[in-house]
Order: sequence, then structure tokens, then C-alpha cells
Amino acid sequence: MFENFEKHQLREGILYKKANCIEDDFSKAVEAFEEKGYKKAFSNAFGGALFVTLTNEKETASISYKSESKILRIVVEERINLPFYENTEEKCDTLVTQVIIPFFTADCGMCYVIRTNDGSFVVIDGGMGTYDESEHFLEILNSQNITDSKPVIKAWFITHPHSDHYGLFIDAYNRYSGKFVLENLIYNWSTEEFSSGESKNVNVFNEIAEKHTDFNVIYARTGQKFLIGGNEFDILFTPDDCVPAHLYANDISLVIKQRVNNRSILYLGDIMPPGSEILIPEYQKEIFKSEIVQVAHHGYWGATNEFYKIMNPETLLWPIAWYHYNNMSVIEQNDFIIHSDTIKNIFYGSLEEVTLNMSEEVPQFHPYNQLNNPIYRADFSKKSIIALNWSCIRGGGAPFTSPIAEFTHKGINLKNPDEKGVLLEFVKPPFLKLVKDYTLTLKGEIKKSGRLAFVYNYPSPKGVTEDVFIDLDTKAGEFSYEIAVFGEDLTINLNGEKLKECKFVPAETNGIAIYFENSDIDLYEVEVK
Repeated sequence: MFENFEKHQLREGILYKKANCIEDDFSKAVEAFEEKGYKKAFSNAFGGALFVTLTNEKETASISYKSESKILRIVVEERINLPFYENTEEKCDTLVTQVIIPFFTADCGMCYVIRTNDGSFVVIDGGMGTYDESEHFLEILNSQNITDSKPVIKAWFITHPHSDHYGLFIDAYNRYSGKFVLENLIYNWSTEEFSSGESKNVNVFNEIAEKHTDFNVIYARTGQKFLIGGNEFDILFTPDDCVPAHLYANDISLVIKQRVNNRSILYLGDIMPPGSEILIPEYQKEIFKSEIVQVAHHGYWGATNEFYKIMNPETLLWPIAWYHYNNMSVIEQNDFIIHSDTIKNIFYGSLEEVTLNMSEEVPQFHPYNQLNNPIYRADFSKKSIIALNWSCIRGGGAPFTSPIAEFTHKGINLKNPDEKGVLLEFVKPPFLKLVKDYTLTLKGEIKKSGRLAFVYNYPSPKGVTEDVFIDLDTKAGEFSYEIAVFGEDLTINLNGEKLKECKFVPAETNGIAIYFENSDIDLYEVEVK
């Protein structure tokens, strides 16, 4: 039956692959399995490709044929591995939430929570699972849950084996699995060879998946369709499509297309140019067109120009901190898609949480996007790192270090016991080209400060020198600073009194920040407007 087929051992199952086929070869392969007692359990077709899944109640055969590439693939598994297709009553709107990730500790991470129109949930990936990401994840589920019972996650897709995509799953399941119901975990590691440093975390993930007793595991196969609460999720790409090429873990990302109410979102995971170049020739190009697209690999050399041109999106979901925009925008693929004539909205993963209502005829988008001027506010009375929306607590490189941050009854306490300074960036350099006039308000209490300074006109955190420091009052007690920039005039007021005036040279490479060393400071509120 498998004469002239390549044979490849997968982590789960065996892949048989044959090039230069025609549709008749696909039909014959299906018939051959039927003659052996297998029965059709599922079929699908899109983008000039055909898919059939058969089972004999002990094994599963997933057969695909791509008319564009003329490749026939058959994956045989010694288990039942089927997608599910549910017709349910519509009870609510479909919502898609791009979850905030604590980007002050990591420059990436990705999590999408989808409430379907029957009130159940689908999750695509998850951040590192650090700080209170899991708690915030539960807050989203509970706030969008329309039932009186626990939130039900019908499907949790993990695109690829990197911990900034599956870390939340591990943490949330280990600590809070009693607070939600998970029915299906869907992923595919087709190889045991992962990127450096991930093997330990992957083993933890695998142990949960393999020893589970309360949810089903489905190994993602290309062509599977999941119908959940009026939403269709088609899997366009899996690691199976890359074999036998040896690719970096990003390029074996699942690519998933969500359809609901004649609208679509394309989730690309971390796919990069090598994976894109394998995927594009597999289908007729129309299948990739999507109104909304998740930017591949957080914008770090993700999908190709050609791929983005084919997708032709109006809205970008960009799971990255906004302060990386300057670096990301110079990368060829990002420059291409950012300046595409079709782009109307760009939503980053660190300024404010974005929830799109996919049931509205005219979508009501979140008020913030990159095409508007940046407005920044952090209310430190909120007792959640995630809720702060604060991406500026971060070391900017030598000689700066990160502070120790703890919540207090009024806000957040920042301790820096070292002589090395900490730079708290409030307006990142790339965004100053968007605004001419703004006011930075900083409220808090100084308990101890070796030095507190306003920093301006610096090209990068590593480029800070003494000539861009304006020392501020370090007396113990509460303070309220107002730092106003109007054109080239900069004024600093302390508690309503003018402290200093100087010249500020607007430039897209010049940021504004607060610097402190050997300090103990409570911050109550920060606002830029």
C-alpha cells in the first residue's frame, strides 16, 4: 500500500509522504484504508487541498492531498485522534481577547482567549506563566463567562514548544485546574529536538499531557476542523508538513484560521521565513486572506513579505511590548506590513488589553492602536502586575539593573539597594515622533533615595550619560511631579512649584524616563497625556 512512499517516524505515529501525485492517488489511498476496515470519521477541503480522517476504532489514518504542491501525506497513529464538530445554541457574542503579557520581564509571549457564541472558550497559546498571569487569565474567563458554573475551555491550542507560548498552560493547570474545565488540549510536537533551554519545560508539559485524567489530548493534524460555538478553527499547517526538513521550533508552529460571521483571523504562532516558504506553495492563495492577522514570531523576523501580501489584513494583533516597535519596524517584513495600504489597526500586547467583538457587523475596535498617539497610564493602586499595564519597569542594559517591586496598600514599592541605577522609561524613544506636546505626571512617596533624576534626550537606555540628567528632590515624603514638554520647551514642577526649565530637542530616538539608585520609593500613579 505504501510502495514508493517516504516513511518518517513522528513522535506520535508514522508519516508516509509521496510527491508528484494527483487527486486520483488520494482517492485510492482512502479506498485502500476502507478496504482494510477503516471508516471515514471526518473530511474537509480548503485552498485546493483535500483531507480525510479514518479510524478502525484502534488506529487513526489522516490523509491529505495538496493540489498545489501535489503532495500526498498519510499519518497513521495507534490511537483514536479525531477533531470534533459541535452544533450548539447561540447564547452570546464571540469575543477575541489579546491577553496582556508582563513584558517588563520578557520581550515576548502570546495568549488569545476566545469566548465562542455558546459561552464556552477556546485558548490559543499562553504566556510564560510568571507573576500573576494565571490569575489574570482566570479573571478573563470569569468576567466573560455567561454561566453560573465554571468556565469551560473546549479547546486549548498550543502552537509550538516554546515556554512563552505554553508556560501559562503549565502554571494555570497545576495551580488552578479546579477553577475551570478543560476538555481538549491540542498540540503537535513531531520531534524531540527542541531549541536550547526548552527541554526541561517541554518535559513538564509532556508529563501533564501524558498523565492527564480529566481532559482529552488531540494531536493536531493538517486539515482538521474544529467547530466550537459557531466558530470554525481550521488547522492549515503542522510539523507534519515540514518533515523531513530540520527546522527551528518556531517553524513547526501550528497555523490556525478562525472563521465566524463571515470574518476571519489567521494565527501564525512563531512561524518564520523557512516555515512560510514551505506553507505558501501548499495551498491556493485565497485561503490565507484574513481580515485580522496575528503578527508572526512577535515581529522578530516572522512571516515573509510575500506571505503578508497574500494575507492582505486590515488589523494586526501584535503580541509584543510596544517599546520594541522601533527595533521591530526596521525589520523588512514588519516595515512592509506596517505600511501596507490596507492596515487600519495595530494592537500591541502590552499597552491595554484588546477584546474584539466578532459578532458585530461593524467591529468596534479598542480605542488604542499604533495609528493613534500613545497615551500611557499606570494606576499602582491595582494589586496586579498584569493590571498595571506597565512595561517600563525593566533594566535597560548595563549599567542598569531591575528593581525589586512589591505591592503596598497605596501602590507599588520599588527598591534598588545597589549603587547601580534603575531606569524607568515612561515614553519610549520611537513614540516621541508621534507627539509634540505631552505632560508626565508622577505621584508617590520617597522613603529613601540616594539619587532621583529625570532623564531626557537619550537615544537608548545604554546611551544615557550625565548630561541628560536633571536631579530631582530626594527629601523623604510624598511628591507630585509634573513634567511638561511643549515643542522644545521642557518644564518640571514639583508639588505645584516650578523646579526647572530647559530645552528638549524632539527626536524619534529620544526617550524620557526616571532614574534612581540606592532607593526605596513608593509609586502611586504615573500618567502621560
